[in-house]
Amino acid sequence: MFPRSAVIPMTNARSALLEWLRTRKRPNCIDWRPYDIHLLRPD
Repeated sequence: MFPRSAVIPMTNARSALLEWLRTRKRPNCIDWRPYDIHLLRPD
């Protein structure tokens, strides 16, 4: 499950894919944020 805030525009997704295909590393063109699955679990 992804949080609702985990959305990027298609143009950024395309740029990220092209960068990944070139480098095989996590794209720098995306503003990556830390993710904690425990914050999403209901109590």
